[in-house]
Amino acid sequence: MAILEVKDVNKAFGGLKALNAVNLSVEEGTVHAIIGPNGAGKSTLLNCFVGRLIPDTGSVIFNGRSLLGIKPHEINQTGVARVFQTPEIFTDLSILENVMIPAFAKVDGSFRINAWKTVGTRGEVRDMAEKVLEEVGLQEKRDIIASSLSRGDKRRLEMAMCLVQDPKLLLLDEPTAGMSRADTNNTVDLLQRVGTHITKIVIEHDMHVVFSLADHISVLAQGTVIAGGKPEDIKGNPKVQEAYLGGRTHECRNGETGRNGSGAVRGRLFLLPGAAELLRRELYRSGRQLRCEAGRDPGIAGPERRRQDVDAAYHRAHGRSATA
Repeated sequence: MAILEVKDVNKAFGGLKALNAVNLSVEEGTVHAIIGPNGAGKSTLLNCFVGRLIPDTGSVIFNGRSLLGIKPHEINQTGVARVFQTPEIFTDLSILENVMIPAFAKVDGSFRINAWKTVGTRGEVRDMAEKVLEEVGLQEKRDIIASSLSRGDKRRLEMAMCLVQDPKLLLLDEPTAGMSRADTNNTVDLLQRVGTHITKIVIEHDMHVVFSLADHISVLAQGTVIAGGKPEDIKGNPKVQEAYLGGRTHECRNGETGRNGSGAVRGRLFLLPGAAELLRRELYRSGRQLRCEAGRDPGIAGPERRRQDVDAAYHRAHGRSATA
């Protein structure tokens, strides 16, 4: 069952068409990744989901209700929460106080806070906040001022501020942007562990994150959805390789005759962002001879051999055997 339906959404800024007839269906209880190059329209689309932008045409239906024309805080109250590219937290407050603020909204509804009750008397709110902080691993730091946190912990805090609202749909806009690899891995582990009942939409450039989390992937290019499917389908989609995941032309000398009869065969090398370096390391360790055209990345002889080595790099990135 689809919890979010996006139909024929268009959005232009002057003469620039940021979104062009976007259609998207997000199944309840899944992790749906939206990927694409910079400027593809990913954040614009997300802003249409939360009321920060209104599409020129089309519809956005969440849980059977149109989100068009609804204010962002009202959309939040329907069960949609968002993690921003840059953590949006209250830097002058403690970690616990940061999480208690959205918890108050959850208890009182529509961001109404009962002025006749002090924070100290709202034991249920504190309990909610501390439970979520324990889930994200920040319980022991609950009294620390938020401004002193690392970027990874700020992201965890923002995640806790969303989770305490018990949303039906969680939108994550590049949740690992600017993180070290260790913090990125910790964030992936966190997203896999918490909120398993919550539908998640993830916008992300790090393909390790995408393939670790996503049940379904939609690929956006120049404001249009060019492909959609399971991760294994997207990995082998030639449109995706060309538009986003790094399909590149390489010259190979393997005795085959190219279409021009010159003996040069041009093949498409599929390199996931981040996997290219893994592939280069594998080639270096194996002692293979690399041959490349001027201005292009190195490939290896034979289209099938290249495909096998790229697959091996992909699987190593996931800690699996290439034959698994």
